[in-house]
Amino acid sequence: MEIKKRCVFLALLIACSAIALPACAQQMKWKKLADRLVTLYSQVPGYPIGSAIKAKGNLVLAGAVDLMVSSDGGNTWTELFPPDLPSSMLGIQDVDIYDDHTFACSSSEYVYYTNNRGVTWSLFTGGAFAIVFDRFTDRLFVAGVGVIENGIARIGNRIPGTTDIQIASDGSIHAIAWEGLLAAFYSSFDQGITWTRQQNVLPNGDCWSFIIDQTDPGRFLVVNEDVYGHEDQFSDVFLTSNSGATWKKCFSIPLNGFDSYLAGNSTTGFHDYFVGGKPDGIFRSSDKGETWVSIGGPITVPDSKTISAIDDCVIYALDTDGSVWVTDPESYSGTPPFTLTNAFTDTIGGDAVIRIASHHTGAAVDAEFTIHYDTSYLEYHGVVDMNGSDHTTSHPDGSSARIAFNSGSDSVLFAKFSFYPIDSV
Repeated sequence: MEIKKRCVFLALLIACSAIALPACAQQMKWKKLADRLVTLYSQVPGYPIGSAIKAKGNLVLAGAVDLMVSSDGGNTWTELFPPDLPSSMLGIQDVDIYDDHTFACSSSEYVYYTNNRGVTWSLFTGGAFAIVFDRFTDRLFVAGVGVIENGIARIGNRIPGTTDIQIASDGSIHAIAWEGLLAAFYSSFDQGITWTRQQNVLPNGDCWSFIIDQTDPGRFLVVNEDVYGHEDQFSDVFLTSNSGATWKKCFSIPLNGFDSYLAGNSTTGFHDYFVGGKPDGIFRSSDKGETWVSIGGPITVPDSKTISAIDDCVIYALDTDGSVWVTDPESYSGTPPFTLTNAFTDTIGGDAVIRIASHHTGAAVDAEFTIHYDTSYLEYHGVVDMNGSDHTTSHPDGSSARIAFNSGSDSVLFAKFSFYPIDSV
């Protein structure tokens, strides 16, 4: 049963996330889903702290002083606040979702966990600024503290000052910690029991979040606000492609007066990276962090986890008034040239076929797509038409390909894959 569950999850990743045909327009349109949904905590008037949002499928969690849940993509909401939440909590710092019934939230003092959609909650003392679920189990990793598994907290090597924690595509776990004027990276290869501090550190400690690339476990991106200390008077984004051995600035902009230009939050879609900015809304990189363009949207809370991407086109954000926003793919200028239809399978190994419909009119066009997540158990067979003819024009490696569409005769193509059980020999 465990093998089958893990295989089904891989199949869903393939079906929902394997292909990104080409990126949405850079400037995106946004719509407000809920006005002042959550109450933000503020020690200084006008400067809210904490708050988080997480979206997975149609399920969305938004938290600050309160915790709200939506099961229809953010159109309607209900309160999901643990009834015995200690009054000393200064606001939710992070939320994460494993499935429709299992999710968690954390504050600076406590971590809450439920596996029955909030009917009952488990409370763990020792808060965290960041939490993240394992890819295949409901094991919860708590930044700077340890692991919560089967309702039991397992304390690992404590890392003081941890602000964010992420899981790479190879299963390794990574964290960033604020160490005075420096920001240090820590890595764990034994499920969070022990941690190794990387040798090279960033010269500015005010870093609240980071991104690990979806397919390259050695590629990290760190958001540096520089609001505390003002070490160099610039908000920066640092990028490494070799697990932190060397770093470079890929985005740098002067501070916005006494405030930070970057909000310190970040998220990633299938391929693209996103970070929050002020006053320019959300920034997007479609080239793995090398260059950045504003895509508009709301101003988000600093030192928060208030943006969450479903994919490269659907991004949720929680603004400084506690309102929830989402990009609106339906209202882009022009019609997206392609749409995908999800495919599902519950077999232990087998085939997955994803339908790709073209809305392009005119001459034949090429499109590039990328296979994401773990491709070790995935075999790409090409993109075929109704007659079985392969339309793949270039397949340089196991993670990307180019296909040709002829709008006159190829309005529908099918991407074919085979996948294998994770525990297969």
